[in-house]
Amino acid sequence: MKDEEELSYSRALVPKHNFLYKVIIVILLVIIGLLVGFYFAVIAPKGNAVEEHSSGDNEQVTITINDDYDTKQIGVQNIMIDYVDNCNCSVNYPEIGIEEVDSSIFKYANSLKYGFIESFKSSGEVDATKYFQNVDYQSYLESGDIIKIVFIDQITNEANIVLSQKEHTHYYRMSDGKEIDEYHSIIDTTNQIDSLEPLEGEDFSNFNLVYSGDIIKYATSEVNIRVEKDINSEPIDLLREGQAIEVRSGDGEWDTVLYDGKPFYVKSAYLTRKKNLHKDVELEVLDRGIDPDKPMVAITFDDGPNPISTPRILDTLEQYGVVATFFDLGQLVDRFPDIVRREEAIGCEVGNHSYAHKNLNTLTDDEMQEDIRKSEAAFIKALGHKTVLFRAPYGNANLKVRENWEYPIIKWNVDSLDWKTRNKTKILKEIRKIKDLDNHIILLHSIYGTTADAVETLVPELLNQGYQLVTVSELAFYNGNTILKTAEEYLSFPK
Repeated sequence: MKDEEELSYSRALVPKHNFLYKVIIVILLVIIGLLVGFYFAVIAPKGNAVEEHSSGDNEQVTITINDDYDTKQIGVQNIMIDYVDNCNCSVNYPEIGIEEVDSSIFKYANSLKYGFIESFKSSGEVDATKYFQNVDYQSYLESGDIIKIVFIDQITNEANIVLSQKEHTHYYRMSDGKEIDEYHSIIDTTNQIDSLEPLEGEDFSNFNLVYSGDIIKYATSEVNIRVEKDINSEPIDLLREGQAIEVRSGDGEWDTVLYDGKPFYVKSAYLTRKKNLHKDVELEVLDRGIDPDKPMVAITFDDGPNPISTPRILDTLEQYGVVATFFDLGQLVDRFPDIVRREEAIGCEVGNHSYAHKNLNTLTDDEMQEDIRKSEAAFIKALGHKTVLFRAPYGNANLKVRENWEYPIIKWNVDSLDWKTRNKTKILKEIRKIKDLDNHIILLHSIYGTTADAVETLVPELLNQGYQLVTVSELAFYNGNTILKTAEEYLSFPK
């Protein structure tokens, strides 16, 4: 009897317990929802979010916040590219969203470019040394109202030797857009650069190395083996590109190598740990009715997209129903994805031109891999896929570059010199010097209005001469090159 009473009592409690449990669950769900909302509203990072700040006249200004990038926390990344005779400039700078600040930043970035050109421009010699300027930056929001911008201005020569590196630091108040002059500083960091990659404690599984307690490295180009750590010391032999040598140690500038059983020295910048491997890339092209027996030419455009001149070029291509290949920069793809999507939508080919137009020959493996990661992410975001072809900025692709960028590398055999002349008539004259353009790759740049002007004349002119305007992949494919090799450079595609 007692058991039955206890049983009925417990059964009687079940509905009450169920109601109590439901109330507790609802309260917990409400608390969890509030906590999640608080996290995303207040605590969680706001990648590419915007903040409103009051300026001096109480107007609201929009500041872009980029918590995804440790050293580029605020602003939209922008780039100016310029070529002046033997000077090649790539200047990155942020656009913050405050007119006075952005104007000041742009003027200073521009002054760095012109200061470089003024110092290194040749006096007109044909064989003048080429110099490369790369300006990167860091941007921070400090103490609520203060913006900190650090420009890192590095200058190298064509031998990839760093000639100078300086850090220019500026502070701005958001409240009035004024620069805090007394905080401005310039620090020479040239002697602090350590380009040597560690030789110990690394995972070598990703590299095709001969490893026997020491490191085998490969020459990225022709380089002397020297008696002393001095470029003026006696050379005892010459390493050819891709030739292997055993490395015992390094000090950041020179590697100690073993040659004929004795220690000698090679500049670290000319050696790489990774052995160049060629991989097959099978080309796939749409059937557009191209006749392989008729002459064809590939027009290519570098350094875009540009919001003004690139659409003009696309208008011309679309007007005549022809295509070209655009080697675009990842950071500009991030800024102008609609233009890149239009390039592909009208049948053009889009290739990778790196993320930030740096002289890749001067970068370490890790720096190149980071550039590759960012550029590929930009194309995937804009187009939904990676690109197939790659063109190195300035055409500079030593062995280290070619082994890191696992793409077929496309060069050119007709330079329009549009980057130099900035003149429609001279651009066309340069191209017309080549009487037979069949199977040629023409280099142009989609960032100049004068180039867009030239294209308006060039396209119908080539069509009237009987040329089929094709993409680089089509040029290769219809000349029997259905498979290209990674790490291989192509200037044309012989039949």
